Amino acid sequence: MLGIYLRPHQNPMAVKSRIVAVVPMKPLTESKTRLSAQLSPSQRAALSLSMFKWVVQTLVRSRVSRVVVVGGDDTVEAESVHAGAEWIEDEYLELNKALDYAFGSVWGEGLSAAYIPADLPLLTVPDVNGMIDASEQGRILTMCRAHDGGTNGIIVPPDLGFGPLLGSDSYRRHQVLAEELRVGFRNYQSDGFYRDIDTIEDLRICMDLSPPCLVRIAEALKDVSE
Repeated sequence: MLGIYLRPHQNPMAVKSRIVAVVPMKPLTESKTRLSAQLSPSQRAALSLSMFKWVVQTLVRSRVSRVVVVGGDDTVEAESVHAGAEWIEDEYLELNKALDYAFGSVWGEGLSAAYIPADLPLLTVPDVNGMIDASEQGRILTMCRAHDGGTNGIIVPPDLGFGPLLGSDSYRRHQVLAEELRVGFRNYQSDGFYRDIDTIEDLRICMDLSPPCLVRIAEALKDVSE
């Protein structure tokens, strides 16, 4: 294990890396169901779409070579194409299987694959480029730990035999898998990768930080901060 913790690079280069970012997405009507007790279906859809657009736009502006969105609905497809990303249908309807398929396609091109979740409202271009630098341009397995023990980013080079194990306690399980495979890895830390939104408390914390993707829908979410 390479226990190296790096901060975001503050002077991102224009040259693209050999890393393809994969962003899984649900249909908007099925998104953020853990917030159903606090948010209406329209609020959850607005929240999910705004964060998704922010993440994809951030990735497109970063040094990843391209962005592939997996799944969603017609709106997600249209927004993906509008932002300059590719869109493919999710034929598996199960996160890890969908990522396995997408990663396999990327590895088949001899490129490194990155998992980036669509609910990172604090994500910035320096965060993404910092992760790329930590991975040495996709040559070293690199993972981002979420505040709740999940995984909010992975860069996986081809030919490692390492597949995503997303779900509860996934960061620890990814570490265990890397150790079992005797694959060196790096841990990358940044505010943008650390905080996703799964609970109402997550949402309130992020809203207090006023990221643009939440500011633009603040009126729709005004009851949350009260």
